[in-house]
Amino acid sequence: MLLRALMEVDPDIIRNIKVKLVGFVNDENFLEYLKKASYGYPVEIITNVESLVPYYQNSDIIVFPTLMYEGFGIVAAEAAACGKPVIASDFPSIREILGEYGLYTHPGDTGAIARHIETLYKDKKLRLELGKKSKESITNKFSWDNSYRELKTIFE
Repeated sequence: MLLRALMEVDPDIIRNIKVKLVGFVNDENFLEYLKKASYGYPVEIITNVESLVPYYQNSDIIVFPTLMYEGFGIVAAEAAACGKPVIASDFPSIREILGEYGLYTHPGDTGAIARHIETLYKDKKLRLELGKKSKESITNKFSWDNSYRELKTIFE
């Protein structure tokens, strides 16, 4: 979805950004497909990394355009915990994680992904604010103290 969305991003913006697709790929045919699907855009494909955290930390924007109905959305949670703004497919579990600090798209809506990329590229203040607020939010929601209190209440 991200590769398709890049075709809809303003060409002046595309010239000024680096795109990295990072994740686990165990199908060589799919990897070859991804390489061809980049359509000549500046896309670096990085597979089978031990940890995504350094990639989150060194990014300005995280795009999580999943088409799967996520049970939790660990990518969104980790990116938010790293203080990064997240553009994500609008599924209930992802919305629960990011709350009002995520930018959402209907799954598969590449035009919306492109518009959100352009918005965050142009508006550094918004980009930094969403990253800061999402980090604060996820840290509060998923802290050990909050988890303990919620479990204690359930068990009582």
